[in-house]
Amino acid sequence: MPRLQCAATLLIVLLVVGTVGASESPGVPAHAELPRDYVDTSFTPPTSRIIRVSPGGDLQGTLNAAQLGDVIELAAGATYIGPFLLPKKEGTGWILLRTSSPDPNFQQNVTRRVNPSLAPLMSRLIASKGTVILLAPGAHHYRFVGVEISPSPATFLNSLVGPAVDPRSDADQPHHLVIDRCYLHGDPALGTRRAIALNGKHIAIIHSHLSDFKEAGADSQALAGWNGSGPFKIVDNYLEGAAENIIFGGGDPQIAGLVPADIEIRGNTFAKNIRWNPRHSSYDGSRWTMKNLFELKNARRVLLEANVFEDYNGSTIVITPRNQSGGAPWSTVEDVTIRHNWIRRVRAVITISGYDEYHPSAPTKRITMEHNIAESLNDTGEPNPKMILINQGPDDVTIRHNTVLTPPGLGSSYLIFANAINKKGNAFAFTDNIAHLGTYGVIGDNPPLGGSSTTLLEGHFRTWIFTRNVLIGIQGIPTSRYPPGQHWESLLSGIGFRNVARGDFRLTAQSRYKGTAINGNDPGANMDALSAAFSRFMSVPSPLKETNR
Repeated sequence: MPRLQCAATLLIVLLVVGTVGASESPGVPAHAELPRDYVDTSFTPPTSRIIRVSPGGDLQGTLNAAQLGDVIELAAGATYIGPFLLPKKEGTGWILLRTSSPDPNFQQNVTRRVNPSLAPLMSRLIASKGTVILLAPGAHHYRFVGVEISPSPATFLNSLVGPAVDPRSDADQPHHLVIDRCYLHGDPALGTRRAIALNGKHIAIIHSHLSDFKEAGADSQALAGWNGSGPFKIVDNYLEGAAENIIFGGGDPQIAGLVPADIEIRGNTFAKNIRWNPRHSSYDGSRWTMKNLFELKNARRVLLEANVFEDYNGSTIVITPRNQSGGAPWSTVEDVTIRHNWIRRVRAVITISGYDEYHPSAPTKRITMEHNIAESLNDTGEPNPKMILINQGPDDVTIRHNTVLTPPGLGSSYLIFANAINKKGNAFAFTDNIAHLGTYGVIGDNPPLGGSSTTLLEGHFRTWIFTRNVLIGIQGIPTSRYPPGQHWESLLSGIGFRNVARGDFRLTAQSRYKGTAINGNDPGANMDALSAAFSRFMSVPSPLKETNR
């Protein structure tokens, strides 16, 4: 994106509702579709033998001989040296690999996130080359509980878990893999490129801790999927990766036409390790490749809900379709729902791009962002923070009922439109938000037609709505340059939040913005709904719990 110029020369007069296009009603974008399929992670009781593998025992031989319905019990505290191949089995049921520890955290039907302090009670799988756990083509119905997975000491690996061979057909995809209450990590000094390659279907990572996935000069992730059809379930985990904590796409699928789909990501903590931040007192001097907290390059029907995103001097969510190496022109990002998330101590909230400017791709379609809270932003004081960037005309973007408190000063901008010279998006709605506009507020670069009377929004979308937002004032730019129908407040203190210092962004009964949203509800994020979403994940270190002590 070309460098932004002075806001006073770029801000174009906006209208309330743009021209009417084909949508649900005049100016209203089509909303994102939720996942159609979800991974079932309910516990299936074993139906056959319990096979105990003593420390130093032949785990690979046990895996080869095991049948669906068996339990493979590994000695708590013992280390087993791989790599290990999970073979394809015939029949029905699951193979359960679990620690022998009787600790309550590892009993069946427990839904509590583990952390590294429980590692001494786990069984440890390591390898000094290749991948620690390999899935044979078509391997299926394996569940791990209470297992630590890592490289051998002083070893860098590309992956800890992934297919033995990249699937080239649907039949080759491994499926029904559950990683439950496990601890996966890279080498503390050398890192590891990724924890799990999500190249399969019906894969779940739940109640686990994934950390120290980092690499210098290449992208690293806790979780990455580019050649698996889904569905995927990523629920109630701590996720730490240097380049991207989670990414879907980023490599051309080997299966023609494949788009990872039906992706449930709820109740997780996304964070960068503070030791990787040169501005933090704990900085370890390393220079890992750092990019985003969450990125979608090829994905369909994604639900991102009740997650905490924190502690990164960079972008939180990046949506941009990518036909990465030019061999997958069907690549797209469509039907993404982002709701009830808490974002804090980051530099930018979201970037939504419409298409791949390097190779042919399908467009971005139907992004719905609602009832999210973003606060304590740009804690590191970096210049030019940009909260929301709409790039290259994505289709059908809805941003409604969010509370985003943009940091004042430092050249901050709240909403930026860019690079839609050759393509307009279908529809855009920005309604019922509470937004601190920062220094520049709503701006754009490359205004269409050289900055003529065509308005900024009309230059980027065929139809749009921009109304009923509570906008906390900017310096030096008159409110008349915004669409009518907004609510204006000069200071954050005038909004009438219950308790900003403690993170309670509900409106008091005395707030003059109470009930002013389009539907008669309050503008900004619905904190009661957000709290209810977080309450489903009782082990999540929720900011709501912190602020309600």
